Amino acid sequence: MQCPACHSDQPDDTRFCAKCGTRLDEAKPKQTEAMPPNATAAKPSVPVKGKNLSVASLVLGVLSVFPFSFLTGIPAIITGAIALVQRRLGRGMAIAGVVLGVIGSTAVGAGIILALIIPNLVLFQERARCSSVKNAMHVFQTALESYATYNNGQYPTEDESWDVDDESGLARWFPSGDSYGTPDEPVPGRFPINPYTGEQYEYGEDLFYFPTRLDGSGVNTVTRKDAEGCPFRGLSAPGSNPGTIVILGYSPKDPGHRLDVYTQGVFVGSYDIPTEYAIVGFGRDEAEPLFDRVPNQGTVYFVLHN
Repeated sequence: MQCPACHSDQPDDTRFCAKCGTRLDEAKPKQTEAMPPNATAAKPSVPVKGKNLSVASLVLGVLSVFPFSFLTGIPAIITGAIALVQRRLGRGMAIAGVVLGVIGSTAVGAGIILALIIPNLVLFQERARCSSVKNAMHVFQTALESYATYNNGQYPTEDESWDVDDESGLARWFPSGDSYGTPDEPVPGRFPINPYTGEQYEYGEDLFYFPTRLDGSGVNTVTRKDAEGCPFRGLSAPGSNPGTIVILGYSPKDPGHRLDVYTQGVFVGSYDIPTEYAIVGFGRDEAEPLFDRVPNQGTVYFVLHN
């Protein structure tokens, strides 16, 4: 053993140099622990070669955001997650594939939910509008009965005005109207609102009155579609507007049910006085009146009649 200070030879078991006194045990080389024969040195963590999963995840993710490729979103997420867990090459592509897969799957899920909800919303909206049309039919029926009450039980003839602003016409029998006024100045009421247009019903557009259209007495009560003589089967809206209301009437066509009209002493015309009426309404389908499905009866038209 050699002293590191004076370079003199010293015995191996000597702790201090006999010549210069330098501590010798600090100069001994440190022994390293021997590794077991089967042990291997730890290797630094490096990405696994091969980036097929990362590429596949990216491609599937890109496809998932396009229409008609909704089946690729979940596989994109799965392959991208595997690639990230296995620390494969192409980590950025795997992350992009997962993100695109999540976006595509979310969009598809939202689209499926909307596809299920929207038709029901449209159906509920149509049902609500049909209910509003039925309510409007009741308003017209009330006006007809009010008119008959003050006219000896007679219903309007063809010469009556249905102009909503005509104070001398049928408008005065509608809500907020005054048939006589104060003093003696009739006040027109308000027609109901067509739920499809958001405006008041207008005669000749979505309101029609045919006081002599029905062929016989009592047919206004035949509302079953498959019943013989049903006058509403095949009836369509004259104006081809959704929400249309049609009022049909029956007159006996005898001298006792005819009204001669004079204006300032001049004969204007003779009109049949209807004794029965039927009110039908239409929804979005202008080809057939509103109806209900009744058990054991089939299709039954919704008709208001006297």
